[in-house]
Amino acid sequence: MRIRPSHLNISHSALLAGSGCLRAPRELHKPGFMSYSRGIPVKSMRPLFCYLSLLFAGHLHAQDGGQLYATYCSACHGPDGKGVPAANSPPLSDSPWIMGPPDRATKILLHGLEGPVEILGKPYNLTMPPQGAVLPDD
Repeated sequence: MRIRPSHLNISHSALLAGSGCLRAPRELHKPGFMSYSRGIPVKSMRPLFCYLSLLFAGHLHAQDGGQLYATYCSACHGPDGKGVPAANSPPLSDSPWIMGPPDRATKILLHGLEGPVEILGKPYNLTMPPQGAVLPDD
């Protein structure tokens, strides 16, 4: 199955942030590529490069990402990514913590997060445990 954000029920930005994609594939930096991008700076194209690399990643399937989220994330962040109000758990959907720089979400996922933070105007003071040891490497 080809990866399609619509199958994951998350935004393109959230998909990019969660991917850990930090730079464009080398092939896209080859001479002549900029002629196809009409002079748009490579930095501006980074989200597109990352998204395209995800679309063509043969080993990752949409259902795998959904299953990982259901197993490791949904208890706190809800099945829809909108948080769990009764547990005072923050939302992931539309969160600048997720939709910001791609490496930020990856670092939080792998190493956890402690202390007070504000997400979408609401303060949270919980500890998110690191997930790096329990998530599969592939």
